Amino acid sequence: MKKNFVTFLVIYTIIIGHIYAQAGYSSGSVSRNKNKTEIPLPSSVSVEEFMNYHLHDLPLPDKNDENVKVDLRWGTEKPKENKNILQIGFTTSKKNGNNEITPMNICLVIDNSGSMAEFNKLERVKMALKTFVKQLRPTDVLSIVKFSSGAEAIIPAQRVETMEYILEKIDDLRTEGGTNIHAGLMAGFKEVEKRIEMKDYVHRVILLTDGIASAGITNPTQIEQDSKIYIDKGIYLSTMGVGSNVQQEMLTNLAKKGKGQSHFLGDQEDVEKVFVNELQSLFSPVAENVKVEIKLPSKFNLTEFYGYDNRQKGNQNIVIALDNMNNGLTQIMLLEGFLTEKIKENIEVNISYYDVKKKKNITQTHKIKVPFSNKNEIENAKNEENQDYFEGYDKFKSQSLEIKDKEVRKNYIITKLAFAIKRTAILTANGQKQKALKLNEGNLNLVNQYYEKDADVMRVAKILKGYQDMLLATTND
Repeated sequence: MKKNFVTFLVIYTIIIGHIYAQAGYSSGSVSRNKNKTEIPLPSSVSVEEFMNYHLHDLPLPDKNDENVKVDLRWGTEKPKENKNILQIGFTTSKKNGNNEITPMNICLVIDNSGSMAEFNKLERVKMALKTFVKQLRPTDVLSIVKFSSGAEAIIPAQRVETMEYILEKIDDLRTEGGTNIHAGLMAGFKEVEKRIEMKDYVHRVILLTDGIASAGITNPTQIEQDSKIYIDKGIYLSTMGVGSNVQQEMLTNLAKKGKGQSHFLGDQEDVEKVFVNELQSLFSPVAENVKVEIKLPSKFNLTEFYGYDNRQKGNQNIVIALDNMNNGLTQIMLLEGFLTEKIKENIEVNISYYDVKKKKNITQTHKIKVPFSNKNEIENAKNEENQDYFEGYDKFKSQSLEIKDKEVRKNYIITKLAFAIKRTAILTANGQKQKALKLNEGNLNLVNQYYEKDADVMRVAKILKGYQDMLLATTND
């Protein structure tokens, strides 16, 4: 029997507005799945990262707001059926220019091991580095460490005053040897530590690697523990994986513990996204120790929470610990559930964090009333039989096209496509190719009919279509 419910999709978005695309958030799943030649493992598909890759359009904080703004909106105020979508947005303001960004003391730790020669990866990284350093200012401090079997600081920590010299050093990078991530990280931390006394600066290491630790200390736990010594001194750490053969879990853990972001660079779009569009998100901290709590009405039945598997859920409360927020940081989460009768309770969203600029703890509480369908519509929905209605073409079409708010509607479509990719991976791993093909057909038909002009939607649809084609090609094997 079909799940009978009023559907609420709670999409949390930490948005910056009209210029930057989902700045500062991990793009791992999108990057790693763009050019896959085989169906992915379920563990490599992170639904929320697909939702977080594209640009969202929500209001920014103004001078009278807190530094994190919360925006609540329903997909439609008067739903015709027993469903609705609630979008909750969290936005941080963007800087007007790089000159407003806090001065930086940064070390780029670059993997130049032999595997970086494959698919021209080192050359792509060098191009990205040049783009990045050209945006730095004379007041910023830069160091560059290369690592293969060992590690070497090719540019010791110094102010950015001779750009030609820096670009030449980047050009001189050549591939060689193994992958000693530990040595590279320790050398990078030590370069940043040289200027740690500069109190008004952001101190950060950025690690770029394409592989798995194969030289020196290779144990991920030991690498994380040794990194923590410097992180505790106030040196942040961001990680960037290049290509598909990376230690995803270790890079993600390092970034989380280092109060930074974890990115994966699959193509030129990813490179531009991180090094051009998202410079502010790397170096402009706004909020730390961020926690979101969702209090659902007492008769709201939670059936699905897309992504964020590490959340804490008890009764009608969901508590999510978020990564630190910088200027431009964005995130998306999605919640699904149902009601069996009309209620008067509100949905409440609380966000608490340490405001880096105000240097104090902030707590915000926001509530929104729930619009309802009438009892007859709910009863009619209970009589429908289609266990996988939310993935079938007709129901998916009906749901998406009835959402009046175009931003919510777009996010809903992308979320469903991302979820379809996850389901494809799960069903294929379980030997259920035919079911995967059937469930995907409706999603792709809808996209082709109504969303083919939206680049953000089509980016995700293209990935799903690629997996669908793979399934079709191997169905008779």
